[in-house]
Amino acid sequence: MGIKKNHTNELKAKVVMAAMREDRTLSELASHFGVHPITIGLWKKKVMQGLPRLFEGGGLSNGKEKEQQTLIATLYGKIGEIEVARPLREESFVAMSCIGPVPIELVSTSRCRSLQKM
Repeated sequence: MGIKKNHTNELKAKVVMAAMREDRTLSELASHFGVHPITIGLWKKKVMQGLPRLFEGGGLSNGKEKEQQTLIATLYGKIGEIEVARPLREESFVAMSCIGPVPIELVSTSRCRSLQKM
């Protein structure tokens, strides 16, 4: 079994473009680019299947891009909810001190130390 090669996307594009021209056989392309003929055929098939999607939705956007836009909108909504709820939580915030829950305004470290000594 041979070693698996990781080919760059640029090389794949060059090979597929040459294969689509059909001026050389897959065997000739394989020996020229150093890629197995079956691999060239698989890459070409993948490109041919993906071409119609280039023209969907008026551009080069794909499903992942739309998914990311939806996620970003959801996250901005959550940020807005947090910004609105934050002042309400700060007003009703109760701190834990050495004697239990007390309003945040009453918490001071020196007072806490004196209460611990009692």
